[in-house]
Parts: sequence; C-alpha cells; structure tokens
Amino acid sequence: MVKTDLLAIRLNPLDNVVVARVELSAGTEVPQEGVTCRNKIHSLKPLL
Repeated sequence: MVKTDLLAIRLNPLDNVVVARVELSAGTEVPQEGVTCRNKIHSLKPLL
C-alpha cells in the first residue's frame, strides 16, 4: 500500500498545480490536498 503523503507533490506552494507521483485510480483521495480523483491520472501528470 502506498502512503498517502507520497501520492502527489506540490512543486511551488504558491501554485495551484499538484503532480501525481504515482498512477492514481479514479476515486483515490489525496488528503494533503483535500481532493479526490474523478478520473485515472498517470504518474507525473498534474492534478489541477
């Protein structure tokens, strides 16, 4: 199981873009950002 703090990273705290560090399935919660993925997101793709 992947730790939830490793799912995504915000490169710039002033930016509204977060990058998926691993592939995220639809319905995956990213708690540190307060979001849930609506669609599958490939690793290294931005979550907007």
